[in-house]
Amino acid sequence: MGLRGMEHSASFAPIRNPRALSRFGRYPLKITKDQVEYVAHLARLEFSEQEKERFTTQLNDILLYMEKLNEVDTTGVEPETHAIALQNAFRDDIVRESLPHGLSLANAPSESGNCFRVPKILE
Repeated sequence: MGLRGMEHSASFAPIRNPRALSRFGRYPLKITKDQVEYVAHLARLEFSEQEKERFTTQLNDILLYMEKLNEVDTTGVEPETHAIALQNAFRDDIVRESLPHGLSLANAPSESGNCFRVPKILE
């Protein structure tokens, strides 16, 4: 794993302790606490030690899952844009009677003819 332009002691380099295990004790860590701290620093975020540990565990689990997914043969599988089928929620565009001008302008703070009058924002 690596990101271009990251010259920092906690850059995304191979794990220093290859025997370090995830919380499940079965898989090596994919991301270290130092790496989480470095990304938090880049994003100007501050986390407690407990949050750093939790994020390290969660990100490691995500990366391990992604690695597992990469093992699946997806030959011939069409890409999906969503996990569920989406339907168009719009109604048909049918011309019909709208709100009368007088009623639509009834609560307008200012009007000009049949239009809302708004403050000028450009000179």
